[in-house]
Amino acid sequence: MYDLIRTFSIVLLSTLTLLHGQEKLTLKDALQKGFSHSFDLKKAALDIDIAELNAYQASLLPNPQFSINGETASFSCDQEEDNPSISYGVAQLLETRWKRRARRDVAAAMQGFAEASYLQSKAEYGFSIKAAFTNAAFAKRYMDIAFQNKEMQEKILICLNEKPEEGKISPSDKMKQSGSCQLYDLACKKKANNYKEKKLELAYLIGRNDTDFDIDDEFVDHLGPPQFYFDEKNNYFVKVKDWQVEIAQQQAILEETKKTPDISLNAGLFHENKAQPSGIFLGLSFELPIFNNHDAAISKAYLEIEKQEASRQEFVNRLNLELRKKQLAIEQAYEELLCYREKILYKMQEGYDEVLDCHHGGKLDVCEVYKAKLVCLEQEEKYLEIVERYQDVLLEFEKLIGRIPGI
Repeated sequence: MYDLIRTFSIVLLSTLTLLHGQEKLTLKDALQKGFSHSFDLKKAALDIDIAELNAYQASLLPNPQFSINGETASFSCDQEEDNPSISYGVAQLLETRWKRRARRDVAAAMQGFAEASYLQSKAEYGFSIKAAFTNAAFAKRYMDIAFQNKEMQEKILICLNEKPEEGKISPSDKMKQSGSCQLYDLACKKKANNYKEKKLELAYLIGRNDTDFDIDDEFVDHLGPPQFYFDEKNNYFVKVKDWQVEIAQQQAILEETKKTPDISLNAGLFHENKAQPSGIFLGLSFELPIFNNHDAAISKAYLEIEKQEASRQEFVNRLNLELRKKQLAIEQAYEELLCYREKILYKMQEGYDEVLDCHHGGKLDVCEVYKAKLVCLEQEEKYLEIVERYQDVLLEFEKLIGRIPGI
């Protein structure tokens, strides 16, 4: 049994030494590494570049067209009867009713949408990292409590084996305590594996292939009261909806400009046979809106505006509802946290201090101190579960308000 205890002590010391030597990863570091690693963000950034190029392309004038034509009057081999002619011409399309400006405005709106989508993707990815980081931090805390429980169980077993009074400690009590040590040993391994799994999930998000880092979990001890704030104008999810409405509006304006036909100007030179001199020609052409006056396309564009506005309003209403629900959940979770901390943990600590004082006064042996510590650890684990629930609802609320974590 003593060999088992020594072995556990060596393993525990090795584990703590390893953790001490590992890189301490903070949430800020994780977010920076994750943002630079994310392929989704890289693709979203490329969408912005594409939108910028589309905006530049939309501002360009149409190119002129050059044409050359030749013709002959007959298929006769007699050159005297043949009357060949040739012409050279240039045509330029003139866009009417500010089509170029409208096309440029559509492209600018699409560029704004791409930028808002990038920020939305960044916020979503940031919260994925923050959630994974938080899960790893709590997994570390659960692991620490498990190791402390194991340590207390081992110390109690030592006390039982060192009892000088015969008959006061039955062999079955020692066997039971030994079994408890084995169970807590398994619990420690399970908690350690869970911590490693959570770190693996975080490592994947920040572009690491290892888990040779330790989570900075100090924030768990400094969770304060909730702060509720929501700025609809700066919410990235709402901004995406706003740009979708803007795109529909600019597209409708563009469709309106198409109602006026564009004009094509033609000019050039022609050269016929020797009997007729060369000359110039001028031309003008445009579409006659007889069969299609573009009314259906315009109506469709305005219906799309109504659709996007309705979608935005529905999203904002649903968002406000979810925010109110999360606010109530946060208030309830924080109230539970304060109640447990002030009415249970503090009293538990007072009881443990009394047991410790009795031990120092010679009224209780050290075994009772270890047992009291086990009771405190059990309550600490329950309190940690409450803190974790509070942190979860805080994260859900922060995600809804559409802010990028760490910025």
